[in-house]
Amino acid sequence: MASNETSRQIERRARRLAHRLGWMGLGGGVLLLMAFIELMTGAWSVDAQSRDLQLRIARMQESPRLGRPIETKASGDATGQLDAFDAFFPARSKLADSLKKIYAAAAASSLTLPRGDYRLEVDRDLGLTRYQLTLPVNAQYSRIKQFVGTVLAELPNAALEGVSMQRSTTGDQELETVIRISLFFRGQS
Repeated sequence: MASNETSRQIERRARRLAHRLGWMGLGGGVLLLMAFIELMTGAWSVDAQSRDLQLRIARMQESPRLGRPIETKASGDATGQLDAFDAFFPARSKLADSLKKIYAAAAASSLTLPRGDYRLEVDRDLGLTRYQLTLPVNAQYSRIKQFVGTVLAELPNAALEGVSMQRSTTGDQELETVIRISLFFRGQS
């Protein structure tokens, strides 16, 4: 009985409040309730996004292309940061292996690299060697894209400097393409 009486009292108070507020007041109350619900669900989604970002950062801490973790040093230790930066690049003695990977990527993409321009530069200040490749290719866009993607995935020390494409005629499927790639290595000799 007591619960029945309590529910009647609540019902009477709700009717009085509704009568006193009118339609505008009730509409405002409903909007406030909806805003509160949105705030609560939005806060939960922010928490989920935050957890997702933390997982992505943890995955990025390990370099997938090298299979070894990228070590970060304390921000005050400049020598340690420079050593970690240098350790990221392969030794210059790995140049032949890198070129083999490039030619293997070309073969896997059904591309022929009949000729190319190669230039070696040494940056004594950074202690890095840069090997620039300019590779002219005649192929379909999809094969060129596959080749460039494979090279960049297989060689973390590679940088795509540019790709220029030109079509001989409007209906031609093959593109006359020049691909410019630089490979970076530690060491100067």
